[in-house]
Amino acid sequence: MQERQHWTVRWRQALGLALALMVGAWMVAEVQAAERSRTSRAKASGSTETGAQADTKIAAKLDQVLANQDTILQRFDEVMEELRIIKVRATLN
Repeated sequence: MQERQHWTVRWRQALGLALALMVGAWMVAEVQAAERSRTSRAKASGSTETGAQADTKIAAKLDQVLANQDTILQRFDEVMEELRIIKVRATLN
C-alpha cells in the first residue's frame, strides 16, 4: 500500500512539473512571437510611428498577454483541482 501511495505522489508531482514546463514554454513562445511581430512591423513601416502610437500598441499587446496569462492560470487552477480529486480517489482505493 505504501508503494502505491509513493507512486501516486510521484505521478502527481510529474504531472505538475510537466504542466508547469508546458505553460512556461508557451509563455516564452508568446513573448518571442510578439517580439518578432513588433520587430518585423517596425522594419516594414520604416519606424515612422510616433511614440504615442507605439506606446498604445505596446499597451494593447501587454493587455493581451495579461489576459492570456489569466486564462492560463485559471486552467492551471482547474487542473490542480482535478489532481486533488484524483489524489483523494487514489488515497481511498
